[in-house]
Amino acid sequence: MKPYPMTLLFKSFKRSVIYFISLVLFAFILFSCNKTSKKQLEAARENAQSEKIFDSITGLPELSYSQKEALVNKIRIDSIHSNLIFDLSYHYYRNGDSLEFRYWNKKAQQLGLEDKKASAEAQWDLGNFFYKNNIIDSSYYHYYRAYQQYDAIGDSYYSARMLMNMAILQENVKDYIGSEAATIEAIEVFEQLGKSKQQYIAYSNLGIVSNGLDQYDEAIRYHQKAIGVAQEIADYDLQAISLNNLGVVYENKAKFDSAVYYYQQALEKEQLKEKNLRVYAMLLDNLAYSEFKMDPEHPQAMAQSREALQIRTDIEHASGQLINKLHLAEMEQYKGRKDTAVKILTETRALAEETDNHDYLLRSLIQLSELDSINASRYFNAYQQLNDSLLKEERLVRNKFARIRYETDEYIEENKLLSQQQLLLGSIFMVCMIIGFLLYYQKDLRSRNKELVFQSEQQAANEKIYGLILNEQSKMEEAKIQERHRISGDLHDGVLGKLFATRLSLSLLGHKLLSHTPENQKVYDEYIAEIQTIEKEIRTISHNLKNDVYSGQETFIQLIQDLVQKTRKASGLEIKFTADPDISWDLITNNKLIHLYRILQEAIQNTIRHSQATQLSIGFTEEVSQLKLRIEDNGIGFKKHKKQGIGLKNMHQRISQLKGEIAIQSSPSGVRITILIPISKQTYER
Repeated sequence: MKPYPMTLLFKSFKRSVIYFISLVLFAFILFSCNKTSKKQLEAARENAQSEKIFDSITGLPELSYSQKEALVNKIRIDSIHSNLIFDLSYHYYRNGDSLEFRYWNKKAQQLGLEDKKASAEAQWDLGNFFYKNNIIDSSYYHYYRAYQQYDAIGDSYYSARMLMNMAILQENVKDYIGSEAATIEAIEVFEQLGKSKQQYIAYSNLGIVSNGLDQYDEAIRYHQKAIGVAQEIADYDLQAISLNNLGVVYENKAKFDSAVYYYQQALEKEQLKEKNLRVYAMLLDNLAYSEFKMDPEHPQAMAQSREALQIRTDIEHASGQLINKLHLAEMEQYKGRKDTAVKILTETRALAEETDNHDYLLRSLIQLSELDSINASRYFNAYQQLNDSLLKEERLVRNKFARIRYETDEYIEENKLLSQQQLLLGSIFMVCMIIGFLLYYQKDLRSRNKELVFQSEQQAANEKIYGLILNEQSKMEEAKIQERHRISGDLHDGVLGKLFATRLSLSLLGHKLLSHTPENQKVYDEYIAEIQTIEKEIRTISHNLKNDVYSGQETFIQLIQDLVQKTRKASGLEIKFTADPDISWDLITNNKLIHLYRILQEAIQNTIRHSQATQLSIGFTEEVSQLKLRIEDNGIGFKKHKKQGIGLKNMHQRISQLKGEIAIQSSPSGVRITILIPISKQTYER
């Protein structure tokens, strides 16, 4: 939208203002030129001295770094001086000397105050430094600073490089949507410029992100594109890595024959074992594991996995050793060597803790809880605590990423500089405005024309339209927030509740399956089927928010009965469920029933986790146009805390949306929850 009032104001006295500004600028330029010429004379003298020093030096790049440090303060030629500082900074970064690197990097940033490209390079190095030291949020911050500066000078290639660095960090903390968006933005630049190596990195990251989102077909497509780029540049190592990534996707899809095919294709690459032992060991272990999953009696699987582990141990590849040990433990467990499997998992846990590898630490803890029946609860509790802590940390880092993109220190510093500049420009502008204003009113005060009236009315109309747009945007943002809360509730109350019950059941059943009786096998298959159902529900919630997890083929009471039956079977709780046959279910919308089902799920889950109860009573009745839900257990009760957990918050939020009431009574003999929901059609519509 054009600034209409300013255009109108200047229209009638344009020539006068231009003349005045020209005089002011002419004086300002004369003053600036005078100062500049003095500075240039001083700089010329310093450069002359520097030239004498530089002329006596031959082969500057061949100097030692101590000699370069000594020359920094003597040479005043800008290009040589800055090159020396950047060279020293990068040297100490490569050699892992943190103190020296930070010192010279700070000097490089000071050089970049007037040179955005130099500043961007210094920020890039600092981002790499923090990434190397696993300080993810600081690394992201400096990559973003570098991205802004490259973007400001129009360097699209390096700004895209910074976007890719940021995207990889976002993928590390499972911010898959943000990582995907940044990668797509970067890859468009790489394709336009024909930067093949960067295209490969971008396609590979998109494949990994899609795999993380369980979008396996998309992941396969991107990894195949990455392979195509690697073939064009004839890089066999990159081809092998992408073939491995394809194998991992098919492994996640449980298509182990396809996974084996791609791992074998990668292992056949020319001189892979001699050129890249780390990739070779990774492929060998992945091949062994897929062969084992395809055929547990495979004669070579365990030997191949052990060979890979020995290589990884020799080259001190810690994360490779961790996944290798997890695979071997699973193989040993199948062979019936439970003690050996527990020993391997214990070693895996210790190595994961030593190297701060939380993903594999979680996996080792969950496998130990399933395998070591004596210490199962201890391992499972440790798993839950660590998992909750990591989820919280990942959310915090993702929030920091969002704040960095919109509230950087550079933005604040630039605002300070702009405010000083605006003060000077504002003074000049005010003088111009006053003169123009007087000239305008002297000539046109008595002759306001129809154009002014029309344009004033047009401005008022534009302002009204703009206000309506702002109001609509505000409503859209509010709707987005409400939708996020609803999704969070569905995921936590529905999916996690089912996962918990199923996981608990599998844990209790683990040691029984060693007998391989048909009855146990049947029960085990049922639990596997339940896990697959849960996976479908996750995809449904993630990709089609409008889909309802409940089908019209099942009544609400049947759903509750199924939930009760599964809970009894999984937890051993004695559950009594009653429902008044006279309840007016036809007056209760499906949305209300969904919320009631989620509330009941959360209450049952809390009972299993915290109450130590043996009996649970659930009842629905209708009282004076209100649906009453009563939940009672005979557990130990709970202490009231100022801060509620996410489960109770979700329950209160759902009841608030239903315009209902909840009362929770806790005592050493148990907990009683009473919920009242109005049945009227007008009570709640979403």
